[in-house]
Amino acid sequence: MEAAINAAATGGVTDLALARAQLSLLRAEGRGAVEKFDALVNNRTRDVALLVGLGQAHLQAESYGRAKSVFQRASRIAPRNIDVMVGLSFVETRRGRLRAAGQALRRAGRATTGPRDEARVSVARGWISLEYGRLGDAAEAAQAALEKDPQSAEAHFLMAMTVDSQGRDSAEHLVRALAGHGVS
Repeated sequence: MEAAINAAATGGVTDLALARAQLSLLRAEGRGAVEKFDALVNNRTRDVALLVGLGQAHLQAESYGRAKSVFQRASRIAPRNIDVMVGLSFVETRRGRLRAAGQALRRAGRATTGPRDEARVSVARGWISLEYGRLGDAAEAAQAALEKDPQSAEAHFLMAMTVDSQGRDSAEHLVRALAGHGVS
């Protein structure tokens, strides 16, 4: 990841700042990621990808009200953006509002444009199931995602976490998840 940051440095200050913000998010730095994305969003207030990153950072920092506000702002700009709807579903899940989370996922499902999008929505459904201890539902969602997109790193990672939660060996899916993200 550090190599990606160095490469981004050649693309300019904004690219470098974005790479640092994304790295902070990947490292689950929560509040640190919020600060980095906030600085970027202030300069580009209609950039949906940045707003999604900021919303995800607020989720990590457990600032659910702020996360919801950011995702709603992004939704006004791009009402059919799957990442926005999935983000809203995670916010509602963390707030214990499963009905609202389900509604956001259904909207995301209606906005899909192909198998990869469908896989992403299935993965989100699976993470919510896993968070609530519904291992069977999580495994079914991961399997459905893998049927739509066999190379989905996110689906393999979800399957690995589900299998691990069931006390089974998750190595195969972890390797595939890492391979799907280009990590070797």
